[in-house]
Amino acid sequence: ELFDRHNVDVICLRQKFDTSTPNGKAMLRSMMVFAELERDMTAERTFSTLLDREDRGCWNGGHVLGYVSDPEERGKLLIDGEGAGIVRRIFNLFEELGSAGAVTRKLNDLGVRYPAYETRSGRGRGGKPFVKQKVIGILRNRIYLGEIRW
Repeated sequence: ELFDRHNVDVICLRQKFDTSTPNGKAMLRSMMVFAELERDMTAERTFSTLLDREDRGCWNGGHVLGYVSDPEERGKLLIDGEGAGIVRRIFNLFEELGSAGAVTRKLNDLGVRYPAYETRSGRGRGGKPFVKQKVIGILRNRIYLGEIRW
């Protein structure tokens, strides 16, 4: 649509279609329909897989403070002692202080930092002071109620 509005034609050197001709325009539209169909089918398969894993109580990935992935059983989480202690501390401080901002300030005053960890791709994360949004995310995360969600 953008190209049409600006009177631009596409001529592809490797594939034999040229949008300056009726056949080329038809070919492009056909390819777009199949590309959209493939995208929708991929999204549907991904959604179904994630839903099935959730139904079976499997974790779909991502780092959660207080847990580590079980190396023996994919999709299962194990309690991480250091992280779990920080999570308990956050909930206790919230109960005592009543706000995520106050909890964040207290954690930082005490020198508590988000534990450093490595992603599957080998990137280092964490090791920084807590920020309010991270504390709010922990307080709202239903995984600490025993619920697996994605």
